[in-house]
Amino acid sequence: MTRRWCASTLAGGLVAFCSGSGAVFAGDIDFFGLLQLDALDVHAADNQQLSAGNGLRALKTGIKARLSERLDTQVELAVSSSGDVSLDDSFVRYRLGDNMALSFGYLKIYHTLSAATSETVGGLPERSLASNAFEVGTGGQLGVFLQTGGGNWSVQTGVSFDDLNDDTADTNGWGLHARATYAPILAEEAFLHVGLSAYYRDEDDNLLFLSARPEAWLDGGRMFASGLVEADHYRHANIELATSSGPWLFDAEYGGLRTKGREAHSYDGGHIAASYVLTGEHRAYDAGAGKLKAFSLHDR
Repeated sequence: MTRRWCASTLAGGLVAFCSGSGAVFAGDIDFFGLLQLDALDVHAADNQQLSAGNGLRALKTGIKARLSERLDTQVELAVSSSGDVSLDDSFVRYRLGDNMALSFGYLKIYHTLSAATSETVGGLPERSLASNAFEVGTGGQLGVFLQTGGGNWSVQTGVSFDDLNDDTADTNGWGLHARATYAPILAEEAFLHVGLSAYYRDEDDNLLFLSARPEAWLDGGRMFASGLVEADHYRHANIELATSSGPWLFDAEYGGLRTKGREAHSYDGGHIAASYVLTGEHRAYDAGAGKLKAFSLHDR
């Protein structure tokens, strides 16, 4: 039998592939992006530490492609406020079954609900400061990750290695990551979400720096900074709770990070947040992934 391979681009971002005896499958190609801007107005007499202005927070762009019924990929680039270009969530994913997938690439196991929820659909415009500070061990590394989930639960676990964007001793190392979620209440316009997550990270330089920025990044200042801490390794655990009814959304999280070295250090933090959609929509929830989804506008 003569084997053949071909690829052709069709209208609307659809690509058709064929091989072998002529079997054809179709894969979607999607382009996506995100633009975040900061603007701040400060009365100088009341606050001498902040200055007014505006600037770029982040710019992201990427492409998603379904290569076959079981195989898909994503490549994403991020441009920082200083103009530096870096690799963001980029991976190849193979679906082992209807509810299980294995991913290899540059990505993360999210350690909180606010981190797992896309910036474009979050209940509040800013993620919690505690979640940002504790992201230090999950900020994106090369690794292998397994995701599975059912009608009202999800599990993500994996092994991470080096940071491809910053190949130095302060980011290289290895880690173990896990997150599990469960929704005991799951209705059309209501849900109750509970989740647990944990990670362990061992980096080559045995140093750790925790920090979190305020909502406005214009001054480059930080609301919290630990300074350099000696740590042979460190571990983090977090508990999360969220509930929604109609346009209301309430969520709370609490986590802690512990280091081990010549001296042990402990850091704890959490948040409680509430949001209301003025136009009445319900915030959709993806129980199979343990995160919030974008909502659809009501017809008016």
